[in-house]
Amino acid sequence: GEKYVSIVDKNPEAPMSSYYLLRAARCFEKAEDSSKAFALYEKLIKDYPDSQEKDDALLLNAMH
Repeated sequence: GEKYVSIVDKNPEAPMSSYYLLRAARCFEKAEDSSKAFALYEKLIKDYPDSQEKDDALLLNAMH
């Protein structure tokens, strides 16, 4: 998960940034670090409101 976050931090305007944030959040979920996952879902929803991944983030965020 940290690798995905690092990629987004270096280039937040990249077309794949929202995808990488979603992947990072899922990695943290699998590692049972729900606080990091929750923070990344929130960041994705806030920073990339028009992304395809936003709906997934909203759903997964609501499940926690």
